[in-house]
Amino acid sequence: LFLTYDLDADDQLSKTLRSLQLERRKHFLAVGIDAPGKRNVEGLLPDRVITAVYSANPALAQAVTSGTKKEKDDARRSLKRLLLEEFTAQASPGEEYFGHFYRIVEIVNVALKK
Repeated sequence: LFLTYDLDADDQLSKTLRSLQLERRKHFLAVGIDAPGKRNVEGLLPDRVITAVYSANPALAQAVTSGTKKEKDDARRSLKRLLLEEFTAQASPGEEYFGHFYRIVEIVNVALKK
C-alpha cells in the first residue's frame, strides 16, 4: 500500500493516516511543492507548460478565480486536462520535465522494497 495525494490536503490527511499506523514516505506521500499555487501534482509541472496552457486559455484561468463554485470546478477540471495534454506534448525524458516525478518514484520504490 502506498498513497499519494496533493500537498494542499496534507494537514487533513496525514493525521488520519498516522492514526491508522501508516508512516510518511513508507505508506504515503504528499505531492507538490510548498509554494502558492504549486501544492498539488500540477505544481510539479515546468513553468513553460503552465504558461502555455494559461496563456492559451485566459478565460479558463480567470474562471478559476471568479464565478460560481460550479464554474470554478469546471474550469479547474478543464485546466488540469489541458495541462496534462500540454505536458504530454512537450515533455522529453530528463530532469527538466520529470525531475520532481523521478524523486517521487524513488521514494515509492524504496518504500515498496521494505
